[in-house]
Amino acid sequence: MARVYNFSAGPSMLPEKVLKQAQAELLEYGDSGQSVMEMSHRSKWFDAIITDTEATLRRVMNIPDHYKVGFFQGGATQQFAMVPLNFMTTGKADYIVTGNFSNLAAKEAAKFGEAGAVILERDLPKFFVELGKAVASRNMNWETWIAGHEDEFKAIVEKYA
Repeated sequence: MARVYNFSAGPSMLPEKVLKQAQAELLEYGDSGQSVMEMSHRSKWFDAIITDTEATLRRVMNIPDHYKVGFFQGGATQQFAMVPLNFMTTGKADYIVTGNFSNLAAKEAAKFGEAGAVILERDLPKFFVELGKAVASRNMNWETWIAGHEDEFKAIVEKYA
């Protein structure tokens, strides 16, 4: 079989070794007697999967212990609702609007509270210079949300592959 190199957003190419392991474990994950798709999210096997995945993320991405790691189902646009539903605790959120996706995210957040655009795409170079950071390409597929206000603000960065 000829392998297709897929670098598009969303699902992409996986190493053959990973696919073969998933294939081997499709009917029975470990010694659980069931597929991972059939097991309860409360089972010891699934808990081990989540615990190991979080530990690997923390190690690879150098995530500090005082940060929480959340696992949410759904695609990129579903996160536009998930972020304000889970993190807009004050009823207000400020968005950095860098393009189409962040604009859509801010519009979705407005359904759940007050969503303001604090920095628009045209203001990004000045903003990043003030922060002392390099300006990322506007075509990079990332969205940044800053939720809350004054002393109680939370920064959430959602990166899409």
